[in-house]
Amino acid sequence: MNKTIYKFQHFPFHLVDPSPWPILLSFSLLNLTVGAVAYMHGFSYGGYILTLGFILTTYGMILWFRDVVIEASYLGHHTTEVKHGLMLGVLLFIVSEVFAFLSVFWAFFHSSLSPSIEIGGSWPPLGITPLDPFAIPLLNTFLLLSSGVSHKCEIFDSFVLFCCSSLPFSSPRVNPIKRIGPHNSEILSIFIGSLLGGGSMEKSLNGSRFVYSHAKLNGEYLL
Repeated sequence: MNKTIYKFQHFPFHLVDPSPWPILLSFSLLNLTVGAVAYMHGFSYGGYILTLGFILTTYGMILWFRDVVIEASYLGHHTTEVKHGLMLGVLLFIVSEVFAFLSVFWAFFHSSLSPSIEIGGSWPPLGITPLDPFAIPLLNTFLLLSSGVSHKCEIFDSFVLFCCSSLPFSSPRVNPIKRIGPHNSEILSIFIGSLLGGGSMEKSLNGSRFVYSHAKLNGEYLL
């Protein structure tokens, strides 16, 4: 029996092939973290370790993302069920992040509103000098809010561009029924490949047209 029969996949899910990038990227992140700590504490060669960790991490991410793109586009492993699983995984990650922040805020308000006897019955605990809320915390809050505002502005700009493109004076001059395009990537690839081969553009009475020039021997190919 042909061996290819055993390779046929009877389910729509993607079984990931063994990959060296996760373990290599984990060591690269460890190198990056150790290098950052060493550099911040003034250790010798800390900057070189930090640079090496950054290069290895970036290179590992590129190789890993390259394999994911190949699996999704060229190999076709990302079926509808796989995409649904990825969306569900991202949703669960967002929910976990929400509950992580919720637990942090819950612990803070519980300790500040009802400080226990073990910490002296006061908040902040005795002997701890808190940060000035109008210094680094205010800067971090400003950066966080500005990033959210910039994202909202991008969505707003897209909405404004859509509304402007829908106005009468911005409509195309050619009737959509008579206009050709836009084409998908396969059609554009055929056009570009033909222009590099036996195809050409020439002027006609109503504008321009695409012309194929081949011998009779290639008539079946043209059809």
